[in-house]
Amino acid sequence: RKIYFIINTMQNRSNNYKLLLDVLPRATLILSFFLFIITILLAQGVIYFAPQVYTTEGNKGKLDYETKAYFNGSRAFEFTSSKLDAYNFQIKYYLLLKTTPVLSSFEKIGEFEVIVKGMQGTEVKGISNSKNLVHKRPIRCKNNIKNGYFCEPIQLFGEKPINYEQYTVSVRMKNLQKEFEENIFDDLIVSEFETINPLYSKFELVLRIIYFISSLVLLCLFILLLTKRVSPKYVKTEQKWVFAVLISLCFFNFPSQALDYRSYTWIFSIIEILSLSTSCCLLVLFIMVISHSAVVVPKNRKFLSFYLPKLLAVGTFWLLITIAFGWERFNQYKDPSYSITEVPFYGQLRIVGAIVLLICIFMVVYYIARGIGMYTSKKMNQNYSNRFINFWILTILVLITLSINLGTILLAKNANNATQFLSIFPIFNYYVLILVMFFLPSAQVESDLNERSLNDDGGLFDLQMDTVDDKELSLAYESEDQF
Repeated sequence: RKIYFIINTMQNRSNNYKLLLDVLPRATLILSFFLFIITILLAQGVIYFAPQVYTTEGNKGKLDYETKAYFNGSRAFEFTSSKLDAYNFQIKYYLLLKTTPVLSSFEKIGEFEVIVKGMQGTEVKGISNSKNLVHKRPIRCKNNIKNGYFCEPIQLFGEKPINYEQYTVSVRMKNLQKEFEENIFDDLIVSEFETINPLYSKFELVLRIIYFISSLVLLCLFILLLTKRVSPKYVKTEQKWVFAVLISLCFFNFPSQALDYRSYTWIFSIIEILSLSTSCCLLVLFIMVISHSAVVVPKNRKFLSFYLPKLLAVGTFWLLITIAFGWERFNQYKDPSYSITEVPFYGQLRIVGAIVLLICIFMVVYYIARGIGMYTSKKMNQNYSNRFINFWILTILVLITLSINLGTILLAKNANNATQFLSIFPIFNYYVLILVMFFLPSAQVESDLNERSLNDDGGLFDLQMDTVDDKELSLAYESEDQF
């Protein structure tokens, strides 16, 4: 009988079904939040035991009695890496200079002649992208005992993907003789290779493939249940936005980094940047729309007043981060040491991006405050107030978890833990999974009272309420809008 009932309800698309979130008992919702937290903790625990992201090997030692010859460019020092494999994905070479304790600070554009050779078995080849042998790099040093008086690392070589089993880098410093004679630099130089840990590369690849397949299955099931049970005219606002978020989740989980690391073009790097930035910004837009929907009746959700401000704020932020990181990735194929700080107008972009981000945060907080105000003043439809509260309980849990994760990355001296890089994947995926469950159509049909407002796009509110008539409700919303 239950199977017959399910089949019968799936075939009957003439009814307007309530959302599952509106009919679930409070105990079930509390249990779902609890399971969400437990699942996130378990996923973070698994990632915590993942391998470190980067592996480094260095050559540290004092120069011989002819130290001056190294700083005037008449002698070169070289360093050979250990054997690598394809899952190292990329290799970078850094040079670290050490200053004397008497120096307060120092900054100069240094010139370095770099020759790189790749070794495959017994065969030795020159690296083709090192035709421009002399590289100009900024040397920034501060007298800081915490870092052992070392200057900022200077990247002189990088290659992606890995093409050889071993690399040998030979470096000559061209214009630092005067500074050495003035006792600015010590006679200690560190050469260092940095690669991605192959164990971490495999772990991340498997993790993203699992999440990508899971998100595709979830998207197909959501489309199937929605199309089989709900007529297009009865699809609610939340269900439309969850569908868009599910699509972005598939792009977010797509293991594009494997294609990027194994390709010789910048296209896959740009695709990865677009996928990540679009997914994150669309999620922010989704939170804005659903939050604001709690205080704006469906018929008043006009494009210019309701959607345009959100699109401008989120779209501007998306454009800024996509251009900045996309420009960085594009130029790294010409010069692997290219940093995002070298992006044209980086200072201005960072300031504008911070302002736009603060505006987005302010908008979200403002919508929440208005929603809580209407909820506490009993102006919100009680039939749908639980939908708003439960949605934000879940969202706040996610934002707190993301803030903690971001804080660990910003406060850590060297972010090299897999949890710091991969924890966003289980958070994002399980958040969308709970949203899909909440906004699925239930087996209960909306009452005739609610059906009169179906043409208003089925938002968070029913305009025909038992406790407040239409005129009073409109006045309440008008007063909120004026506020």
